[in-house]
Amino acid sequence: TVTITGSTTTTTVDVTAADTHTFTFNGSAANLGGLEVSHNTTFSGAMGATYGLATINVDNTRLAKFSEAVTATTITLTGDAEFSKAVTSTTIALVAGKATFNNTAAVTIAGAITETSGATELAVTDTADNAGALTTFSGAVTVDTITIGATAKAGIALFNSTVAGAATIHGGNVAAEDSKMEVTTDY
Repeated sequence: TVTITGSTTTTTVDVTAADTHTFTFNGSAANLGGLEVSHNTTFSGAMGATYGLATINVDNTRLAKFSEAVTATTITLTGDAEFSKAVTSTTIALVAGKATFNNTAAVTIAGAITETSGATELAVTDTADNAGALTTFSGAVTVDTITIGATAKAGIALFNSTVAGAATIHGGNVAAEDSKMEVTTDY
């Protein structure tokens, strides 16, 4: 476990090399510290599980893969991120980035997903074949493109707040891979 110590939100760990990192990363108190992803990287431990981080930034042209739950006040994607478990954030800001929620079990994504500039995309797919797993979004979503499922995988998304973006829903490549998008408020 790596813990950011100090009393400021500006203390940041910068990951600068392609690798799979097996650590769990926490602030020393809620909303302290940050994670900067400057290279294509997979994180196999939880981010902000004990104390949520202040920020997570994924740099332009980079991909961060998060295998476990992520908690941070602000997640900024100038590059792309793939989340496999629950995400808790006030804001996931896409700056010409893509947020992919690629899960095998039901998860909740807490927080607003916003676009700052550039072409932005939200994608929901299941990692396994056959029926998709539910991804529930509790905050408002504003992106250019929403993609549910893929040509070989299902995706199921439930939006419990307002949604803005052009949606495409793909069924997978077998009968059990039905994809679904449900919006309970305004679209």
